[in-house]
Amino acid sequence: MSQACSFGQLNPLQRLRIISDTIGSVVYAERHIPAPYQQVWAVVSDLEGQLPRLITGLSSFQIVGTAGNRLKARGVGVAATRAFFDVVLDDGWCLMQSRLIVGGMAALPEGDGTRLAVFGGLRNRYARSLLRPLRPVGGMRGRAMIDKVERQLRVR
Repeated sequence: MSQACSFGQLNPLQRLRIISDTIGSVVYAERHIPAPYQQVWAVVSDLEGQLPRLITGLSSFQIVGTAGNRLKARGVGVAATRAFFDVVLDDGWCLMQSRLIVGGMAALPEGDGTRLAVFGGLRNRYARSLLRPLRPVGGMRGRAMIDKVERQLRVR
């Protein structure tokens, strides 16, 4: 008899893949980065300092409240659009949700480096279905985000 696996028993990358697949996210990318996990996660988890550098169209991301690993944040887009986010930030795991958007990042040590994954999508299932044809572009955006992480690692 097999035992059911709870979501919490999965590693952060497995959880991120499941959420991305379940919502049919537009953006998903995953890659091995030849840098130590601590350095990669230091860049990725610096939401206020690095997220606007990593996500095209985001001009600022400000933490406005904290309660343990749960954060409240305000994101401002380059067109002055604003969204408030509920964020869960743990070691190797970040999930961010606004009323309309969901996104996240996960990382694990892998060999001599780190495996990093990013995803982003919409919470509205009807809008998601309209955006499915954009997945190839979304994949490019996700890969570009990981490229930016690697550039940030070189300048640190």
